[in-house]
Amino acid sequence: QYADFAAWQRRWLQGEVLERQLGWWREQLTGAAVLELPTDRPRPILAEAPSGLLHPLLRPSLTERLRAFSRDHGATLFMALLAGFQALLHRHTGQTDISVGTPIANRNHGDVEKLIGFFINMLVLRTDLSGDPGFGDLVDRVRQTALGAYDHQGVPFAKLVEELRPERDLRHTPLFQVSFQVLNIPQSPLELPGITFHPLSFAARSAKFDLDLALTDAADRLSGVLDGVLDYNADLFDATTMERFLAHFERLLAGAVENPAQRLSELPLLTPGERSQLESEWNDTATSAEAPACLHHLIAQRIAEAPEALAAVCEDRRLSFGDLGRQSASLALRLRDLSVGPEVPVVLFLDRSVEAIVGFVGILEAGGVYVPIDPPYPAERIAWILEDCKAPVVVTTSELASRLPDGTPAVLLDPHPPAPPLPSPSLPPGEGGTVTADHPAYIIYTSGSTGRPKGVVVRHGAVVNLARALRETVYCEETGPLRVGVNASFSFDGSIKQLVQLAWGHSLHILPQDVRLDPAALVDTVRRQRIDVLDCTPSQLRPLLAAGLGDGGEDAAPALVLVGGEAVDADLRDAALARSQQGRTRFWNVYGPTECTVDTTATPFTAGTPPTRIGLPLPNVRVHAVTAAGSLAPLGVPGELRIGGAGLARGYLGRPDLTAERFVPDPFGGDHGGRLYRSGDLVRWLPDGSL
Repeated sequence: QYADFAAWQRRWLQGEVLERQLGWWREQLTGAAVLELPTDRPRPILAEAPSGLLHPLLRPSLTERLRAFSRDHGATLFMALLAGFQALLHRHTGQTDISVGTPIANRNHGDVEKLIGFFINMLVLRTDLSGDPGFGDLVDRVRQTALGAYDHQGVPFAKLVEELRPERDLRHTPLFQVSFQVLNIPQSPLELPGITFHPLSFAARSAKFDLDLALTDAADRLSGVLDGVLDYNADLFDATTMERFLAHFERLLAGAVENPAQRLSELPLLTPGERSQLESEWNDTATSAEAPACLHHLIAQRIAEAPEALAAVCEDRRLSFGDLGRQSASLALRLRDLSVGPEVPVVLFLDRSVEAIVGFVGILEAGGVYVPIDPPYPAERIAWILEDCKAPVVVTTSELASRLPDGTPAVLLDPHPPAPPLPSPSLPPGEGGTVTADHPAYIIYTSGSTGRPKGVVVRHGAVVNLARALRETVYCEETGPLRVGVNASFSFDGSIKQLVQLAWGHSLHILPQDVRLDPAALVDTVRRQRIDVLDCTPSQLRPLLAAGLGDGGEDAAPALVLVGGEAVDADLRDAALARSQQGRTRFWNVYGPTECTVDTTATPFTAGTPPTRIGLPLPNVRVHAVTAAGSLAPLGVPGELRIGGAGLARGYLGRPDLTAERFVPDPFGGDHGGRLYRSGDLVRWLPDGSL
């Protein structure tokens, strides 16, 4: 009886036999990775969860091709299917170390063949999928692993966990998180006089693993269908997600048997409908372009329409649009006399002031390229940027000019200059030239991963698209001139999306440096100046909410708070939503790299959605989640975010090699000759078409 088997197993599994068996498993499983499947919801603290069931079905034609493939490769049908299952897990996770649990009958003695009892043991089949092997090669790896596991199946799984002592986590089962099996036990129909029997499926109350796929080898049936049950953790996955998973499994297997030499990264997953959705439908963001194509032309329209309207405020200094027009035009004439025109960089080296706004607009009006440098920067970084961009002139004040390297040509923009300084005689008079959408508007220097700053060159067309895109999405519900807080550093690209609001007649409220760094003072300034729009990072938003941002009634709360630069977590989202319910403030999560003109996607904070949701692409922007092999990642599967469309920067100043590395050809149906920026960030599509 079963008790006799248990006693025999205890006597047999000790000493040299136990050590030999355990030694193989130690070598096989030490360092095995936890499988991190992309889930629809965060993983709960406890692994026990409700179960969901689906019934996969592989077509007879595919089943027969799988049988023939298995015979040709000296493998069982189970081995071929397991290779396909592990290849699919690899494609959905990006991991190359895949461990799958599988039950084995463990009745390898004739004496126990017909005994009643639970002899089944769980084996862990760990496969190395590194090197992007062909599917046939992967089957060879799986066969070797499976045969080795069968030779060492005598160690009970509980004993294996006890001996290997894997790092335990209540959110995961130990050693493996998904299970796979192929049932091939002959099924004889049960017949009794006057009674007809039908097998009934049942749903387990809780899921044992993240996924448990059991297929039934129906070779003895006329249909030749391979069917089964997928039991999944319903806390983690929606049924639609699992349906896509099974559809990808079938497509992968079909591609594998069609061409076994195909590398795993090349095996098909997407249906034509899915590909169309990812390439086109969710990137249908095109809007009609409106003239003019340059930011300073749009600002000039506002100056002509409402010269008395407020353009900028900084402490007790106020600047009307008319004043902005006169002062920026004067600066532009002085710059043109110094050969400033298209493609010519001009450094703006000013403190946070209304003069900085004049400098920004004046540089663009002259046709030059705006290059901001913050005066608090170390002298080495200031000198580096000046040398790298080769700006022939710096717009600054007499007080700050002393911080520039000796001999740097400067145009002074003092608050109350006695008279405009004369152009340097060493610089010949210039020609303004005509600025187009393809000419550069600004250069922003990022720190760079190596610490060497690199200049990102952004076109006028990209800047104008940003202004229009924000107006059509984030600002679309707001009417009338708004008071926009300029919170970002001028040398940070986040300031650009604040400066461009001049194009729509909004006024810029420049927050002084000491106010920016003091949450209580910043909230007080927002209330006193009745600022409507504020940009900040999640790190800054937390203390601002604690200091009362959004409290104090309709007039004291901003209408919009744009949050970007870092990931948003659930606690911050919930705190912001609680505050928005008390007043008028709407919070937006905005995402975008400097190389794609500040913002690429945007979404309002909403309850019930992942806090890391970065939303939909902005107008005229295209986004793709791309696998390491360069193919489109399916819905829900992580991939590198690659960005194209109107917001794309020209590239890196003087760095053609880096530009070619990060700005790559667009193979996904964008504009002819179009490019995509490789962001390096991992994203995945959600079912609603957002990222």
